[in-house]
Amino acid sequence: MKLTPAFFQEILDITEEVKISNEKRLTSLWAGYGTISSVQVRSKKANKNLIIKRVNPPRKCSLSSIGDQRKIKSYHVEGYFYEKLVPYILKWKDVVKCDIAQPYFIEQTHDEEDSEPSFLFIMSDLSDSHGMYYDGSKEQVIAIIGWLASFHSIFYNHPDVMEAKTGNGKIWPEGGYWHLKTRLSELESIPSYYRALKESAYAVDKRMNDGPDLYYTLVHGDFKEANIMIGGGSKKDSFSCAAVDYQYCGRGFGAKDIVMLIVSSVSPQVLKAIGGEDGVIQLYADELKKNVNAMNEMSKEDIEIITSFDTLKMQYELAMVDYVRFMAGWGFWGSNSDFAERRAIEILKDIASSWSGRSRNGDCTINTFTKKDWESAIYEKYPLL
Repeated sequence: MKLTPAFFQEILDITEEVKISNEKRLTSLWAGYGTISSVQVRSKKANKNLIIKRVNPPRKCSLSSIGDQRKIKSYHVEGYFYEKLVPYILKWKDVVKCDIAQPYFIEQTHDEEDSEPSFLFIMSDLSDSHGMYYDGSKEQVIAIIGWLASFHSIFYNHPDVMEAKTGNGKIWPEGGYWHLKTRLSELESIPSYYRALKESAYAVDKRMNDGPDLYYTLVHGDFKEANIMIGGGSKKDSFSCAAVDYQYCGRGFGAKDIVMLIVSSVSPQVLKAIGGEDGVIQLYADELKKNVNAMNEMSKEDIEIITSFDTLKMQYELAMVDYVRFMAGWGFWGSNSDFAERRAIEILKDIASSWSGRSRNGDCTINTFTKKDWESAIYEKYPLL
């Protein structure tokens, strides 16, 4: 599609003549799938800065490949997010502060000669209000956790999250790009010294997905520094946050986004300054409770359940083990990956040591636990309501 001045007039609902200027390529998409550019649309009355995301799968793309299938679906999901879910976020803008890009045009097309779809996303440029450099400071991380709590609070009991559980929804049934069903090759690549991560994988995945519907919200699914934008005022503690790249948004524990943030983009020093994992969870819980109370869409009893420290700590620990399982087969990365590796093993040791069935199996270690042992131990440690 040719992006003419007339096209921008129509999608921006501008009546006077417009001019296009300063188009600049910002980056390429993963695996050669397309580009992201910025452009300025000028008229006599106003200027608008826009982001243009063009997705054109490479010709070598194979729809029989799990990896390519995952990428193609991710753009369908992102298109649905901007077209249908962003308006829902904006509906709550006077109640819950959750900065988000405004979509102006979303299109999916098929080339007659190819089976792969192509996508075009045009949205507002968040760098106008969130153009600060992410420095990983305590103050910025606190603002980011606040944004996550706002984002998650909006989607509890949302129909799209509920439908995702069936596998027939428009978002991922499991938010994030590392969920087990699409990462079986990485599971098989886990080295023997991480045997506990491999053997516990199915039990962890099962426990993360069969809780009460009340526990689940929409997770971003790729919540790392590169997808986080920072805004702020004159005071150091007045930072705000927004996020981009919703390809892997889907149903899940909000803790999945917290785990990825901590592992990928928070230094050990800043994590300690916030109060460690417990400090982060409590901060998130307080912000989440404030937002869901303001929305007034849930009963007081349900709010107490989803915002309780114990509930969120349980979700966080399962999410940490799940994410480290993926990295053990794919490769470790991130500011805090060493911590995450140690922490996941600590969590598994704690689960194993508290299991009542341990006495029946003798003096066993986590590396002797079978898949069946892990399922029993995990459900005993984290029982269903």
